[in-house]
Amino acid sequence: MRYDPEIISELGEDMKYILDAELKNGNTITETSRVWPIENGLNVWLKRSFAKDYCSVSSDLKYRYLGDPHNGEAEYCNPQTKQLITVWGR
Repeated sequence: MRYDPEIISELGEDMKYILDAELKNGNTITETSRVWPIENGLNVWLKRSFAKDYCSVSSDLKYRYLGDPHNGEAEYCNPQTKQLITVWGR
């Protein structure tokens, strides 16, 4: 698994808010990518389930429950900025 700090530094305010809150709650980054699942996007994976609901952070955020052991448990996506945070839920 690969973690690129540059991807983290490029996150928009809404996604950075979610990431910071999750890290403060003890979650950890397991991987980052620019090519999957959103090509030319900013994709971040976290180890544990989301600690809370972040839908009120921005009207641009879309939450989706995946329930998929191969692709993640849930995700927040900002389609306008092509940014995604997925949790494995382990």
